[in-house]
Amino acid sequence: MSSDRNREALPINSMTDGDSHRVADALRQLNHTLVAKNIPNDKVRQFAEQLEALATEFAALTDEERPRDFGQIESDEESAAGTGYEYGAGNALSYRPVSGKCNTLAPPVKYFKGDDGLSAEVTFGPAYEGPPGLVHGGYIAACMDEVFGIAMTHSGLDVPCMTGTLKVIYRAPVPLNQTLTYKAWLKEEEGRKVFMQCVLTDPQGNMLCEGETIFLKIDPDLYASFSG
Repeated sequence: MSSDRNREALPINSMTDGDSHRVADALRQLNHTLVAKNIPNDKVRQFAEQLEALATEFAALTDEERPRDFGQIESDEESAAGTGYEYGAGNALSYRPVSGKCNTLAPPVKYFKGDDGLSAEVTFGPAYEGPPGLVHGGYIAACMDEVFGIAMTHSGLDVPCMTGTLKVIYRAPVPLNQTLTYKAWLKEEEGRKVFMQCVLTDPQGNMLCEGETIFLKIDPDLYASFSG
């Protein structure tokens, strides 16, 4: 299990693409407010008209799609995650739907590499609510899958891997608006299989959730071909 000693913040914590993270932050704030507060409908209608016009203007700025390479990184300078195999060069990690700072869907996760694994800190706001006052289980699992993936890329493996199976065990309700900690570590390898484990704890150290996954090692040429 990852310890809190000698923690090293990972580059993904601060990765942005220009001012795109500011747009994502503003949209997150709007979403949390929309979900959590009983706003008068006349104000909702006013904001909706303003946002619809802004969205139309924003979409019309360009038809050019943002490139997203998927495969092997050619040099250390090009790597954003510290590994030769990740989810794309350049700003690709900034837009990931679970931990990308420039993606409004993503909860604000921060990653740290420890002596024997990886930890991730996250606070789920109102937009991630399932049962009243609690985090939706799907987001708990999605974030765990992401933590496993980031931990795998920093585990020292010299080949790319992808999730084969993911098992999530919910031990206790997971509260909103608290700093939660995922801790993930590589347990063992067996042929193409990489076995990993993870726990989710609250600020007092109580375990709320645990999980295990099997990653499958992928041939580098096949991995590189996934971008088309």
